[in-house]
Amino acid sequence: RLRVLPSMFELIRTDFPGYVALIDRLGFSEKTPAGVKQPFLEDSLRAAPEVAAGDFGACDRFDVMARLGAIRVPVLVISAEDDRLTPPKYAEFLEAHIPGASRTHIRDAGHFVPIEKPAGVNAAITRLLDNPALAAAQGQAGRAKVEQQYTWDRIVQLTYNIYTDLLDRRTHAPRT
Repeated sequence: RLRVLPSMFELIRTDFPGYVALIDRLGFSEKTPAGVKQPFLEDSLRAAPEVAAGDFGACDRFDVMARLGAIRVPVLVISAEDDRLTPPKYAEFLEAHIPGASRTHIRDAGHFVPIEKPAGVNAAITRLLDNPALAAAQGQAGRAKVEQQYTWDRIVQLTYNIYTDLLDRRTHAPRT
């Protein structure tokens, strides 16, 4: 669960430029060059405050901690050394509680690690996707899901429903 301080919502509501300045300080690593941060910060200032409030509101309400152990798909957790909005301890928790999760920890980056260190994020995703054992497991899981959801009986029923719907539309369509 990612609780958000009520003062963050108040700042968004009363001083949106001050909120963006705070996000600059908390969201980015001090090592991130201004030129890398600037497009994001400019876009943030152009957004409606309701967008930021909605984002933080969703974070504040979202809680699936009790269900993490039920996740049965590959999960890559990416954490960043200088993330002060979602500190690395949260990534450690996810890695420990999601079966088979792997974690990549990126140095010299903050909360906006995809903006700050895109090559590191891309490399982590590529390593995950290039894993032959994972590819085989995903292929088997995908096949099992297709076989489970798309039986011949179900395909016949879906086809029948489509034709019935089309015939009903034809017979009830106004004549021109």
